[in-house]
Amino acid sequence: MNGIRVRQSDIDDRLAEMKEGTPVRISYFRNDMLRETTVTTRYVGPAQYIVRQTTSPTPLQRSIFEGWVRCPWDAVAAQK
Repeated sequence: MNGIRVRQSDIDDRLAEMKEGTPVRISYFRNDMLRETTVTTRYVGPAQYIVRQTTSPTPLQRSIFEGWVRCPWDAVAAQK
């Protein structure tokens, strides 16, 4: 990245250090040929999820839901 070797495990940290809109030069090998491209950083916010109960869950759905919310299915339904 920008002329500095970066391990795959460090890429996220290096990108986080850059301001949005910063051009980044990427050099890489493909088919034994050195290639280079430039990309521009942009902020991508964290993903947001909503977990809701279904009206008639399967045993697997019920188990997964209880694992996520760490509460029995019926206790959550009673809070509605």
